[in-house]
Amino acid sequence: MSDSDCTREQLQREVVELRRQVVELTGQQQNSQRHFLESITKVDRVIRKADDLEQMMSDVLQVARELFDADRAWLLYPCDGEADSWRVPMESTKAKYPGAFALGEEIPMLEAEAKTFRNALDTDDIVTIDYPKQDKAEETAKRFSILSEIHLAIHPHKGKPWLFGLHQCSNHRQWTCDEKFLFREIGQRLAGALASLHILDDLRLCEDRYRSLFDANRDGYLTVMGNGEILDANRSLQNILGFSLEELQAKNLWSITPEKWRQWEYDVQGKLLVDRGYTDLYEKEYIGSDGNPIPIEVQAFLLEKGEDLESARIGAFVRDITERKKAEGIQQKNERLFHTIAEASLQGTYYVDVEGRITYANHSTSELTGYPLTELEGLPLEKLFPPGEAKVASDSNVAILNSGKPLVGENTLTRKDGSTLEVYFSCVPVFDKSGHYDGFVGSVLDITERKQAEAEREKLLRGTTERVKELQCMYGVAEAIRTQKELADMLQDVAERIPLGLQYPEITRGKVIYEGKEYVSRPFDETQWKLSADIVVNGMHCGAVEVYHLLEQPEMYEGQFLLEERDLIEGIARNVSEAIEHRLAQKQRERTLAFMQEVIDGVPESMMVINLDHTIALANRKGRERAGGADPVTAGLKCYEYSHELDQPCDQKNYPCPLQQVIATKAPVTAEHIHIIAEGHSSSIELVAAPIFDDKGEVVQIIESCRDISERRNAEADRLSLERQVQHAQKLESLGVLAGGIAHDFNNLLTVILGNAELALHGLSPHAPARSNIQSIEHASQRAAELARQMLAYSGKGMFTIQPIDLQELITEMSHLLDVSISKKAVLKYNYADNLPTFEGDTTQIHQIIMNLITNASEAIGDKSGVIALSTGAMDCDQIYFDSVDEIVRASLDEPLAEGLYVYLEVADTGCGMDVETVSRIFDPFFTTKFTGRGLGMAAVLGIVRGHGGAIKIYSEPGKGTTFKILFPASTELPEDSPLRVQSECEDENWQGQGTVLIADDEDTIRALGKRMLNELGFDALTAADGSEVVELFRDNADEIVCVLLDLTMPHMDGEQAFRELRRIKPDVKVILCSGYNERDATQQFVGKGLAGFIQKPYGLVNLRDKIMGILER
Repeated sequence: MSDSDCTREQLQREVVELRRQVVELTGQQQNSQRHFLESITKVDRVIRKADDLEQMMSDVLQVARELFDADRAWLLYPCDGEADSWRVPMESTKAKYPGAFALGEEIPMLEAEAKTFRNALDTDDIVTIDYPKQDKAEETAKRFSILSEIHLAIHPHKGKPWLFGLHQCSNHRQWTCDEKFLFREIGQRLAGALASLHILDDLRLCEDRYRSLFDANRDGYLTVMGNGEILDANRSLQNILGFSLEELQAKNLWSITPEKWRQWEYDVQGKLLVDRGYTDLYEKEYIGSDGNPIPIEVQAFLLEKGEDLESARIGAFVRDITERKKAEGIQQKNERLFHTIAEASLQGTYYVDVEGRITYANHSTSELTGYPLTELEGLPLEKLFPPGEAKVASDSNVAILNSGKPLVGENTLTRKDGSTLEVYFSCVPVFDKSGHYDGFVGSVLDITERKQAEAEREKLLRGTTERVKELQCMYGVAEAIRTQKELADMLQDVAERIPLGLQYPEITRGKVIYEGKEYVSRPFDETQWKLSADIVVNGMHCGAVEVYHLLEQPEMYEGQFLLEERDLIEGIARNVSEAIEHRLAQKQRERTLAFMQEVIDGVPESMMVINLDHTIALANRKGRERAGGADPVTAGLKCYEYSHELDQPCDQKNYPCPLQQVIATKAPVTAEHIHIIAEGHSSSIELVAAPIFDDKGEVVQIIESCRDISERRNAEADRLSLERQVQHAQKLESLGVLAGGIAHDFNNLLTVILGNAELALHGLSPHAPARSNIQSIEHASQRAAELARQMLAYSGKGMFTIQPIDLQELITEMSHLLDVSISKKAVLKYNYADNLPTFEGDTTQIHQIIMNLITNASEAIGDKSGVIALSTGAMDCDQIYFDSVDEIVRASLDEPLAEGLYVYLEVADTGCGMDVETVSRIFDPFFTTKFTGRGLGMAAVLGIVRGHGGAIKIYSEPGKGTTFKILFPASTELPEDSPLRVQSECEDENWQGQGTVLIADDEDTIRALGKRMLNELGFDALTAADGSEVVELFRDNADEIVCVLLDLTMPHMDGEQAFRELRRIKPDVKVILCSGYNERDATQQFVGKGLAGFIQKPYGLVNLRDKIMGILER
């Protein structure tokens, strides 16, 4: 192969390689261009889609960071090295390399940032930085982990420049030419987008402002096409029509225009729009949302011309004139109403303009003036006045114009025929819309006849003035008669008033003569010209009334005195005569009433005289004392107010009114009433009311006599109560005797039965067939014995073992037994009082009471859930407590319960309760409400309580439960553990008495022992062997003796007789009864007689000390 061939082959290979490189380079360029176009398309797509500046910046930065695979993309604003601060409006970062600053935060401008901004602006192109090569930026690069950076200053059309950049933090990066070219293009498009969005925001702001002004316009505004298509409407028009903008745009202008306006508006107003581009203001109607026409005022103008009217764009201002139309309608109605009223008025009504000419007049004005209506219109107002008063017409106009106020008055009017009328006129000014004076409306009323009547009345008034003086004089005389208490003062006052009633009082003098005494006016002079009238009292001449004139009156045609003056003097004389008669009769009546008052005040019963109107005319002393001495006559009280404190007459149903009964029957009436006496207390009254007749036989008053029968009623009530108590006591006593007798005989029989049964059992073998039968007889007999014991307990004759009982301790000991004795559904609660005193009683019997009450309470609850409360306590009971409670059943039925301290046991349940009838029978023997009951449980409880001198209180109500309270008289001794007892023993151990104690006993040893005990206690002692000696010693030493120990059984005079005599000598003597019997039997004859105490033999020193100390210190 030649060299040329080798060279050619080598050239061919080089050409092929060159072609391959060209192809490869072309492919790379194409790929680069494709990548550039795709990248720019992504950015454009984001920019076109965004309508919000912040969202656009965020999206563009994210796309740029992803296109360049950068770690951070950002925008800084402003890119101005001279600014005081800068901020980061938006950035996009990878999670590993967060942003350096908070978005939007103002950052103070430092020199390093200012230098960067100035460099970017000066370069005006892309700036790339590789931070490790920049020694001065070493610190910034480390702070923000920046290895490479590219940035570009961009210039929107508005505002200051921005700085757009990328950070590479993960590695060093060399930015290629393609990357720089793409970055520059993105920056330019970002600048254009920023400018566009700024312009868009401005446009939106302008549009919002335009829409605000558009909607804020008070008038409606409408944009339509010439064919009626509605394009826009402001809010005012929407409010006028009642349609929303969307509803209006869905309609056609002609659909909301009434048919009568459509063609006219299109032809007339449309032609104006075409010819000159706008219309004049015109009125029409639109149809509102409620279907009713709305009057409006419209002015339209051409916004945009079209080929014809239908294609033109038209704007129109619309104003709602509904209120104006209503006002115009009201004005027209008022004008019609004014003309109607004016024509119907009897007064002359006219209108005068500012020139003083009549422009309107009604028919009444024509009739008054005599001018026809055609002549009145345009007639100067001054023509209607007399020549001398013509100026008044023009002055009226001036006066109204200056004051602006109505003008009224009286004047003379000249008719057409020259005659005149007296008229009353009024003028009211009229103003136009601008407030300028436009004339006045006048009215005239013919008052000629009224003027004539006033003249006649004036003449008559002058004639009657004298009569008025006479009447005033008579009134003054009557006033003197009424007000002057003394007769002499009355006559003097009359004499002073006489001259005032005559025609010439200044020359007139008056005199009154009565029983020879004269009463004259001051000053007084007698003359020959005298007028006199007699004073006649009870048919006898007693004096006269005289009048004197100081001068002669010859001009008077009736003589010296007028006839009316003579009548006046005679009238005064008659009034004085009647007044004197009345005063004399009044004095006689007062003397009679005083006498009657003295008579009825001596009557021991309440008496009153009552008028027909129920007022009290008279009351005796007893009647006044009924209400604390207040006088009902002086107070003006009515009978029902005084006796019953009512504000109306007595109830005819419950307490018939005696006054009404007497008026109806005209006969005496007897009745019983309840009257209120002093301090609001009431009292039963037996009253007798009798009529008082006048001369015609009519009842004018009644006299009422009242007797207080309260004591009698109380005595009757006490008697009835006592009878019921006695009957009840007799019933219970009879039942008790019966029960005791049966039980006694029954026990005798049971003794035989039980004894024989025991002997029979003792003689039988254990295996005998009859043994079980005899044991049944024994068991039945024991149950019968238990019934007998309950009957004895009811009769009060059961066996008692008396000892001090601590109730709380007793209940505590038997609490377990009580808990198992009640139903499982019942809850037993204990309520104990602290430091209860003891009481004397039988423990077994009290145990039986508690068991019976608890068992009954449990059975009353039955199968339902309920509560049983067992409570203890102590209370002071007086007779008022025992008497005021109906539920108290006293154990001692023949004697009242003793007042004092009582210990109580209370059992309350929430069971079925009892009615009143059941409660009244629960203590009757053999009465039971249980199917298997024997009826002796509560009877036994009553007997036990009776034997202990106590009482039972019962409260029960059906459906609500029952409460039993058992009361026992407390002992004077306190419980052993009571703090009060310990304190008492400590304090009383060394107690010493003083004074003398008299001891009476028929046993010498007891007298001697008692004297030694008394001396030991600090007393002096006197002894007596029988009752007579006791009385004598006490009579001689009553002042020194402080206490008497009196034996019950003594010779000559027993303890009861001696006690009675001691009380006669000294009622408050302190006597302690001594006896070997128990206290109940021993003191039975002394109940309620003031016995100080009882001590049972044998007694010791401590017992005697405690008893005497308790008596003397009580």
